Amino acid sequence: MATTTYPAVFAKADNAYTVYFPDFRATMVADEVTLEDAIDAAKELIAMRVYSSDDLYKFEMPEPSKLEDVKDGLAKGLYGKDLKEASVELVTVDIEKHIKENF
Repeated sequence: MATTTYPAVFAKADNAYTVYFPDFRATMVADEVTLEDAIDAAKELIAMRVYSSDDLYKFEMPEPSKLEDVKDGLAKGLYGKDLKEASVELVTVDIEKHIKENF
């Protein structure tokens, strides 16, 4: 697995972004950042998930959801009711490269 892409919900509040990955049921907060910075932080979360999916942790990477399914979920309020400035972005990361550069 060299490159992988997952959809994520990015919700802006003040100077922070809350990022939710429906496929991992994982949430992270990136404080005082731009959307681009929040996407970079989201890439690191994906890389850490893959990195920790070795035999020690037995974490299997789920199949990525379809972008449209996540957008529909956002519209239906599945990820929170008050996400006025939320968007769904595809987060793509070259896992091997990211791990070499950051771990």
